Amino acid sequence: MRTRRRKRNTTAQPFIVGTVARNQFRKQLPLLMKAFHKFAVDKTSVHLHLHADPYDPLGGNLVDLRDRLELQGLCSFGSKAGVFDGIPDAEMSALYASMDVFALPTMGEGFGLPILEAMSCGVPVIATDCSAVTELVQGRGELLRVKEWLTVGPYNIEQAIADTDHLVELLNKLYENPELRAEYGRKGREFAETMTWDKCAEQWAQLLDEVAAELPQRSKVSRSAAVPSTPLWQQGPIRIEPFERVVTSEGEGRKRAGRDAPPLMPKMTRNKTLQVVWRSPILDASGYGDEARSFVLPLSRRLQHLRLDDVDWLPQQVPLEKEEHQTLERLRRTRLTPPFLEVVHQMPHLFKRNELAYYRIGRTMFELIGLPDFWVEECNAMNEVWVPSTFCLELFADSGVVRNKLRLMPGGIDTRLFSPGTGHRAQGKGQWSVVSGQVSRRADVPQAQRVGHTDRSLCPRVHP
Repeated sequence: MRTRRRKRNTTAQPFIVGTVARNQFRKQLPLLMKAFHKFAVDKTSVHLHLHADPYDPLGGNLVDLRDRLELQGLCSFGSKAGVFDGIPDAEMSALYASMDVFALPTMGEGFGLPILEAMSCGVPVIATDCSAVTELVQGRGELLRVKEWLTVGPYNIEQAIADTDHLVELLNKLYENPELRAEYGRKGREFAETMTWDKCAEQWAQLLDEVAAELPQRSKVSRSAAVPSTPLWQQGPIRIEPFERVVTSEGEGRKRAGRDAPPLMPKMTRNKTLQVVWRSPILDASGYGDEARSFVLPLSRRLQHLRLDDVDWLPQQVPLEKEEHQTLERLRRTRLTPPFLEVVHQMPHLFKRNELAYYRIGRTMFELIGLPDFWVEECNAMNEVWVPSTFCLELFADSGVVRNKLRLMPGGIDTRLFSPGTGHRAQGKGQWSVVSGQVSRRADVPQAQRVGHTDRSLCPRVHP
């Protein structure tokens, strides 16, 4: 028998639990809805907002589940939240800031950008204690206990199933403790400020410069895996550690560098002869496309010889600001004289050989425990593989990727855009209300920060 809900008090400002995720099995949005149903039983002014397509074919029918849980009026879904759609970053920032708690009972994350975005907006986070999530949230939010692990598929991929009852406990804990919410919001914001895209892009530029400058020694040396002695998230992006001498001949060096590694090239320095080709789904609405734009745009101000090779993943491209569009078009038209250093920014099974590249760096990630064998093979064919979290580094190494090919380079966040100060929790700012099962906005919220605003001039955020 279903537990009857109390009549909702529509005059009070609701306590909003929210999330930003694609409606797919890995994100476990039905689990979040069921936990919220238990959480809301004895409360009169709470609301759950899922910025997700409730009919996504990769997930369940969330509207039907909402009705079966009798959450009509207490649960809403985001507009423009599908794979081929999205809302501008400014609106996404306001959406995060409208939440009292961000909750994500995910089965695994390679990095967890929505979590970092919520932190940057000063929103306390609850997320599953697994994968890269632990690195992000530990000490800055609440980690959701894993109830069991599922092993699925031909490659025995392990997936975490969060504890629904524990999620209810954590929601109640933060609901009843505004001081703790404020503390987590402050700690999350402080952490996000150490992870800006500008800092990450500068680190990438330095590392690319170092790679090119050290190429003459590649025949005699090989790097050890760049694993910091302290947790990554306590110190921000790290520098590549010094080389260790483990190879004595050029032939052996090329063999150790990767399958049929290209010949070594003369020393190069940034802003002179270093040429970089960045291959990625740059205009795609996926997380890979979003991260690629966030790296390439600031890198374009630091590297003189940077070319963009766009890879088509989805048929619909994201709209961009005029200046961003012009920059990316200029990079796509840039001509470079081979050979060049290539960054392949996509999933490992798409790491295809380019005969014109003398050195190839793969940028990738994975969310669950266990890699397909053919992914491992493609990673080992690269000269280096750069991943965004300690979890990914250890996962790739344990799955068979040569450890001294792996580099740790986190992603970042635009803290100027994703910041506290909008939403119903900000004093003196516009306030959010929830009516008829939809998040709506008060008239005093600036138009560019409103959910559902139709201005498509900014790049939308969609998180697969």
